[in-house]
Amino acid sequence: MFQKYLNNDLELVNVIEVDLGSKFWNTLGNTLTLNLVHVDTANVSEEVLKNKKNGFDLIDKIDVLTGLDGDKEKEGDLKTPLGVYRLTSILKNVDKFYGPFAFETSYPNMLDKLKNKDGHGIWIHGKPLKGNRDNNNTKGCIVMDNDKLEKLKNEINYKNTYLLISETTPLTATKEEIAKILAFIYKWRRAWRESNFDKYKTFYDASFKKYDGMNLKDFLDYKKRILKTINKNITTSILASEISKFKNSIISVDETKQTAQDKFYKDISSDKLISLIGDDFDTSR
Repeated sequence: MFQKYLNNDLELVNVIEVDLGSKFWNTLGNTLTLNLVHVDTANVSEEVLKNKKNGFDLIDKIDVLTGLDGDKEKEGDLKTPLGVYRLTSILKNVDKFYGPFAFETSYPNMLDKLKNKDGHGIWIHGKPLKGNRDNNNTKGCIVMDNDKLEKLKNEINYKNTYLLISETTPLTATKEEIAKILAFIYKWRRAWRESNFDKYKTFYDASFKKYDGMNLKDFLDYKKRILKTINKNITTSILASEISKFKNSIISVDETKQTAQDKFYKDISSDKLISLIGDDFDTSR
């Protein structure tokens, strides 16, 4: 699976297979999350899916209300954000307008912030406990009947649930596409492990940006300083649990022990790493 993307580098092929284990392809996507809530803003519906051995099983479909058409960009634009989010908590003491409770989402995520999106308070909530809503447009939240909201709470464990909001049916990545991503990541990791900075920097796109706004030049200068200050025994790991089978959401993790932890975003359609979206810390400075 990996050989054609690694120029028949059998040593690296073996490293990948040892790291990931023989069952990786059988369990891809099944260890990521127990549940997926997919909101289709075009058809104003929500699908609740349970992760099974051979993929997701549809266990419920719910009519919902969402915000205005398009992706959320700014506070007050009344749009529902498009992207992948976590359900972070259940808010119990909400105003009666929002129904019995609300699921809080992780909007804006790091990728949203990189795109300079703002706003907050995107919830999945119910309808007024007394009276009715004035219209069918929300301020960006996802709204459903209260009995459906209660049922949703019983159908999922929100702590192990991803919320995918899209205007279309999500496209899943093929094994070949994921193999190409993993081959790229392992070649990138080897360059870092071997302190081959000239090779390492070729893996980054010219438009690369760190989550705090740092551009590619400054980021590479920063990483070059790290290589000069740490010992040669660099240890990095790839977390297979962070490899998503949904297109445009492939994530890898670069862990350099005692020096830095970086979470990157890599689009399947891109040949380069395009952004650093996770926490980054450095104890060697």
